[in-house]
Amino acid sequence: MTDNIVRILLIEDNPADAGLFIQMMNTNQYRTYPEVRYIVDVVATLKEGIDVIRRGGVDVVAVDLLLPNTAPNDILGLVEETSTKLPVVAITSDEGIDSAIDAIKHGAQDYLIKNRTSGYAIERAIRYAIERKKLMEEQRRIKEELIRSNDELRQFAYVVSHDLKGPLGMVASFLSLLEGRYKGKVLDAKAEEYIGFAVDGTNRMSMIIDDLLTLSRVDSQGKAFVPVDMNAVVTTVLRDLRVEVDESGATVITEKLPQVSADMNQMIQLIENLISNAIKFRSKEPLRISISAQSGDSEWVFSVQDNGIGTGPVSYTHLTLP
Repeated sequence: MTDNIVRILLIEDNPADAGLFIQMMNTNQYRTYPEVRYIVDVVATLKEGIDVIRRGGVDVVAVDLLLPNTAPNDILGLVEETSTKLPVVAITSDEGIDSAIDAIKHGAQDYLIKNRTSGYAIERAIRYAIERKKLMEEQRRIKEELIRSNDELRQFAYVVSHDLKGPLGMVASFLSLLEGRYKGKVLDAKAEEYIGFAVDGTNRMSMIIDDLLTLSRVDSQGKAFVPVDMNAVVTTVLRDLRVEVDESGATVITEKLPQVSADMNQMIQLIENLISNAIKFRSKEPLRISISAQSGDSEWVFSVQDNGIGTGPVSYTHLTLP
C-alpha cells in the first residue's frame, strides 16, 4: 500500500453488488479522498479469497458474511485468521447485524450494511479499518516492548540485589562483631554511635534488597533453558550465604550433582531459598543440610534435607507459590 494506491480484495458472490462496490470506489463524486486510487480485486468464493490472501499483495479485505454454500463459522474463521495480518471489513445485510457483530468480535475492524452503503461509507470503512489496524499493531508492538523491558528490568533487579546481599551481610556481620567486642572498651561514645548508625544502615539496606529480590521474582518467567552445573549453583549459593551458614553453625553436605537443563538464576534462587529456610527454621540441635540427586527414567530428582523443625501442615499450600 502506498499513500495513493490501496488494493482491496472483495469476497462477494453477487456480481451486481461487486460492480456497485467497484463503481463507488472509483467514482470521485462518491468519495472524500479523490486523490486515492482503489484497486478492487473480486472473487466469488471463500476458497478463492484465501488463495489471493496467501499470495499477498492485498492491503485490506472486504468479505460478504452471507456467502452462499459457506458455513458462517468458516467465514468467521477467515476473518479471525486474516485480521492478524490485514485489516478486514465485514459486509452484511439488515438481517445480518448479529453476524457483523460476531465478525467484529473475531477481529474485523469495521462492517458495512449493503442497502445502506454509499461511496463515502465504503471509503470511510476501508480507511478506518486500515488506520485501526495500524493502531492495533502499534499497541501490540508497544505491549511486547514493555513486556520485554519489564522482564529485563526484573532480571537486572534480581542480579543486582542478589549480588549485593552477600557482601552486605558480611559488612553487617563484622560491624556487629566490632560493636560486641569493643563496646565500652576501646571505642568512645561517639565511635559507638557511628557504628550503631552503620549497623542500622546495613539493616535497612538489607530490607530494601530483600524487597527488591521479592519484586524481581514477581511473574518471573525465566530465561531459555541452558545446561547448568548444579555443583556450581550450590557453590554460588553457599558463597552468598556464607555469613548465615557460619552464624548458624550449619554443616552443608553436598553429593556430586548432575548437569541439568534449566535457568541458572532460578536454580540459584531455588537452592538459596531452601537453605535459607533450613537455617531459619532450625532446631536447637546442630544444623545439618544435605543436598543430593537421584537419576530417574527421564529426570533428576533433587533432595535438600535438614534436621530442623520443619513446617506445619498449614504451610504446605504455600510451598509452591512464587
